[in-house]
Amino acid sequence: MNTRASSPSAWGDEGTRGNMPRRAVSDRRGRRSCQRTSSHRATALRHLQRQVRGEEDTHGSIRQRFDRTHPHLLGTYNNRDNNNNSTDDDNNSDEFDSSERATTTPHLRQFEQDALEERRRLVHVPRVGRIAQPRPTGVFRWMYCQVNGMAEPNSRAKKLRDIWDLAEKFDVDGIVMVEVGVNWKKFKSSARLGSWFNALSSREVRATEAFNIHAPATSRRQQGGTAIVLRHGLLQYARGVTPDHSGLGRWTSWLFDVNPTHRTRIVVAYCPGTQKKTGPQTVYSQHLTEINSRGLDCSPYQLFVNELREQLKCWRAAGDRLVLFIDANEHILRGTIARMLVESPINMREISHDFWDRGIEYNTHVCGKQPIDGIYATPDIDVQGFLALSFHESVGDHRTSLIDI
Repeated sequence: MNTRASSPSAWGDEGTRGNMPRRAVSDRRGRRSCQRTSSHRATALRHLQRQVRGEEDTHGSIRQRFDRTHPHLLGTYNNRDNNNNSTDDDNNSDEFDSSERATTTPHLRQFEQDALEERRRLVHVPRVGRIAQPRPTGVFRWMYCQVNGMAEPNSRAKKLRDIWDLAEKFDVDGIVMVEVGVNWKKFKSSARLGSWFNALSSREVRATEAFNIHAPATSRRQQGGTAIVLRHGLLQYARGVTPDHSGLGRWTSWLFDVNPTHRTRIVVAYCPGTQKKTGPQTVYSQHLTEINSRGLDCSPYQLFVNELREQLKCWRAAGDRLVLFIDANEHILRGTIARMLVESPINMREISHDFWDRGIEYNTHVCGKQPIDGIYATPDIDVQGFLALSFHESVGDHRTSLIDI
């Protein structure tokens, strides 16, 4: 028996749903697919617009940069405005505008081309250091990535693939990441970082991530955060994970027991820096909220330095050999963090600068002037090689680097 409603009052003038044309049902599915596609396009457009706004906030719009570098053409506009008090014929004014556009458009195009060439010059730089290829037997190779956020699905897919391709190319055992930019509260435990990489690997991958657990789960994006990913060679030696005790996700660590008489701890950290960055979601503001809740009288930067010092002292007292990867947001040789790390009983020294050319300091951020990403190790760590990739090879806007220990 047909139990579907058949009265016109139930389905309108077209009769039953069974009599509804198939095209109408498929059109609904098509509309849903179009809506999803439109949503993805809108997300990508918003991401592009944020990038453009960031460039304009820093350097001004293309029109403004063009005017700054071509003041003689800017003067043409000003002179025309000053002379517009006379009652010239409208046709003459139109001819002037047309001639002016013909003059400035090629200049503007050339300026845009020059801007692209400048960008290419910034990102295509020489590598720094050296590592053996293929990876020597008995050596563990680590890769450091400043990923600059992985919350958005589209950019995440590309960065995951880029990270994995580099790990395969250089036969990497472990990957450390800073500024992961994800609020992991928005993801199930089975759908976190390890599962993202396991989808790309034919062998087991394990991962740990640290983030600000005090922040509400209002968005999957959260500035800051650190993570460690383990591939094949290291899995059998991996022991316990120790995250940042404050719950702010400033650092995380993984302990390895390769030799019964030696314990090695890999630490990755992200410093909030000294600049007061506005906005409720910035790392600075996140840490300031925690400081206020604990009734402390210090800045996020001071809290980071003081608590990292105490944590490193505890690990050294326990007999751990340490390797620290850090985005210090300050000079890795002359900054406060560098001076703190060389003090006893921590006794760590920066490794990457041993592989610089004499008298040259290399910027580690594409638009920076100095090295702010460093690798520090205790004296009992034997470093056999270091390599910092060019920016165009790297993940994010910092140099991706590799170290053999």
